[in-house]
Amino acid sequence: MLKNIHIQNYRGIKDLKINDFKRINLLVGDNDSGKTSVLEAIAILNPNLSLFFQIIMIRELGGVLIIKKEKPSAPKFEINLSNLAEQFYQKKIDGSFDISSDCVGGDKKLKKMSLKARVTSDYIKFDQTIETPDQLPEKINSFVANYSFGKEVEKLGLSRNGTGKILGKNFGTKHVFVSDIPPKREQICKHFEPIAKANRESEYVEIMREFEPDLLDIKQIGGEVFFVIKDQPPVSSSYMGSGFTRFFDILLTVDNLGDSSAVLCIDEISNGLHHSKQEHFWKIMFAFLKRYKNLQIFATTHSYEAIAALSKVFEKNKKSFGKDEIRLFSMLKDERGIVVGEYEADLIAAKTEDKIEVRS
Repeated sequence: MLKNIHIQNYRGIKDLKINDFKRINLLVGDNDSGKTSVLEAIAILNPNLSLFFQIIMIRELGGVLIIKKEKPSAPKFEINLSNLAEQFYQKKIDGSFDISSDCVGGDKKLKKMSLKARVTSDYIKFDQTIETPDQLPEKINSFVANYSFGKEVEKLGLSRNGTGKILGKNFGTKHVFVSDIPPKREQICKHFEPIAKANRESEYVEIMREFEPDLLDIKQIGGEVFFVIKDQPPVSSSYMGSGFTRFFDILLTVDNLGDSSAVLCIDEISNGLHHSKQEHFWKIMFAFLKRYKNLQIFATTHSYEAIAALSKVFEKNKKSFGKDEIRLFSMLKDERGIVVGEYEADLIAAKTEDKIEVRS
């Protein structure tokens, strides 16, 4: 489990430390206060540049392109590095961005997980074949990301000399990032497949009836998931509401991680959810978290109702879940930089009960 985070020179963050992470951590604050940047920094701490570039693609709408080419030889990727400068504070690419966290594993020992990334004018040699277009900023010939976890180290990156390494060794924890964009039907289908194979469709029918009381069944047919509603023909996930499908896919993502050690980062966790559904959402999330003991969640939100619902459901579950397992971090950006306020479970409950604003 991540205990803290230290971010330097990453995107809009010059230097930021946040301490005392728990199993559920909510980041709140005004627009451009750095919430999503913190979430992304947590997600990319594990040696997986594929995830790092996917996050850039979400932000840049195609600024970095990775295409895995199916060939019997080594995997090939097509890389566009033209927007890498955006990942550095004030686009200063002459230094590095650094992210680190103290972690506690199954052996209860404290270890340091870190990432130090830089761009260089040198051509760095990696062990996979890379196809790189020429749309690169001047003086950038390679991007290098040095990861470490305890004594384990991994060097990833890519170079305009035609080599790269995108995936590193597993440090023991899987990091997953869920954007605020509603999922596509292909993604939903992929995530629902293990549920269908395990014949657990009825479990999800019960969960999703909170949204659609007349839901009778959920079926996977070919490359789509269909919802069977009373007196209607089956409806594709593409035609269900964005809040419905996003909630459905978040739960599938949690369920698919199972009891593997995982860090799940969810941007704008309440997007698309009506305030009346927030409590149901957290009720199901807590049920999964009690089932899967090795999962840690980080999420951003603008929703007061999401915070109040989390606090209310936590109060009902803290005896079995742990009385000190949620944190709320309020982020404020001013002339001092980014200032973070920390709220423990009891303080969150008191403030939401009094309807006091918890955002900075």
